[in-house]
Amino acid sequence: MASRLLNENAVKTLNRFGDILFPRNGEYPSFSELGCAEHVDDIAAHAPAEDIALLGSFMATLRFAPGFVLRGIVWATQNADRFPEPIGTNLRLLDMGIRSLTVTLYYSGKKGAHYTGPTPLNVIDFHLTIVRD
Repeated sequence: MASRLLNENAVKTLNRFGDILFPRNGEYPSFSELGCAEHVDDIAAHAPAEDIALLGSFMATLRFAPGFVLRGIVWATQNADRFPEPIGTNLRLLDMGIRSLTVTLYYSGKKGAHYTGPTPLNVIDFHLTIVRD
C-alpha cells in the first residue's frame, strides 16, 4: 500500500530508521520485517499536515544516505541535551517525529500485508480490555 502523505523514498527511510530503533530481536520482528510502515497514513493523519510534510521531505532526502549517517542522526536526537541551542531544540523535535511514528507503528498491532509472524503485541501477550459502566 502506498502512502498518501509520504513519498516512497520517505517510507523507505522510515523503515531504515525503524530498523535502527527496532531491529530483529529474538521473537520480535524488525520494524521493516513487520511491514507496519504500510499503515503510516493512519498514524500521520492525526499530526499537523505541515509537520508530516517537513518530516517526509527530511526522510526523502536521506533515502540513499549510508546507515552510519542514519545511526548518527538517531544518536544525535537521543542526545540532544549535549548540543547547544537552537540545535538541541531541533534535534528534540526531530526525535519526537521519528520516534512517534516508529514506536506507534511498531506497537500498533498492525502488520504488513505480507507478514505472517507474531506482532510485538503478540510476543508480549498484550490484550486490550475495555470496561464499560
